[in-house]
Amino acid sequence: MRTIQDAMAQCEDEADVAAMKGVELEQQAAKAQDETFDDEDTAVVDTVSATASGEAVEASASLRPIDQYAITYRCTTDPLFDGSVADVAPVDYAQEEVELERIEAMKVVDEEMAIQDGDLIVAAEPVDVTTQKRLYVRERSHVKSEKRRRALTGAAWMPKTCSRSNLPFYYNTDTHEAIWDRPLVWVTNDEHAHAATVGYGGLSIPTLLHLLGFATAKDSMPTAVHIRCPVRFIGPPLTRGSTCTLEFSPVNEISGLVWHAKAGEISNLTLQIPTSSSSSNMSSTKSRRDVVLTVASDGNLTVLDSRILGGDVAVAVQGGTATLVDVDIADAVGLIVVANQPYGIYPRRLR
Repeated sequence: MRTIQDAMAQCEDEADVAAMKGVELEQQAAKAQDETFDDEDTAVVDTVSATASGEAVEASASLRPIDQYAITYRCTTDPLFDGSVADVAPVDYAQEEVELERIEAMKVVDEEMAIQDGDLIVAAEPVDVTTQKRLYVRERSHVKSEKRRRALTGAAWMPKTCSRSNLPFYYNTDTHEAIWDRPLVWVTNDEHAHAATVGYGGLSIPTLLHLLGFATAKDSMPTAVHIRCPVRFIGPPLTRGSTCTLEFSPVNEISGLVWHAKAGEISNLTLQIPTSSSSSNMSSTKSRRDVVLTVASDGNLTVLDSRILGGDVAVAVQGGTATLVDVDIADAVGLIVVANQPYGIYPRRLR
């Protein structure tokens, strides 16, 4: 047996040889301990236990010395499972609370003694609620401004690498958003910097399309018409809470709408001025008649779904073209007057 162990020792490395020698020493010590141990109450071992013990011994004998040492170390020195449960003493919370109160009372006494002795002469004044609110608002506004600055400059985005796919992505530290593509704010800032360096030719395609969109022709042009008229009060002197009546200036001071545009339309609009003359004045030598709508010689107008009320003449076409569709003309001395009209007028469904 000694010869076999020497042969195995030559094949193993130095660590295995040292481990085998340690196992032998442990076995000898265990054997000596078993021989000197006097067990008065020896248990009767049944046949099954003896058979299992014999199989365990045979299995242990078939292992290498280094494996036997490892099993012995695991079973004795560093067990894998520890079934022992330490008894935890119950915590006395009432006793702890009493102890904390005693410590706090001692601290109060020590502070009073320090104040009396003059040792504690500097102390911070309590901060009032107004100061705390002001500090809170200031810090909150600072946090919001910094967050807004990071959103505009793109400082909140940072490049990272996915641990699974090993692909780069971008992570927002403020919103906790993760995207694969380059952040839009980075792209926009780079385009702005490039345009500032190169000039007009360095603008991005969306910006160029937006600028060129202002040069395209528009189908409609919204126009606001404002007429300022003087007014005067009618009736007794005004007092607080009384009702007053307003009267506009004479109608000859009010000019109607004169259309000079070469194209365009008026829709869903009510044009009205008071009637100042009678039908006899239409043939008189009156130098000026009150006209609600005048189409100039270079004008081309379409009126849709509108109302033309009042005036000595509702519509006057002076060399231009006027098309009226679903227009209500009422309360006028004269409806339409055409003067020097080469193209004609095409009214439709006048009411």
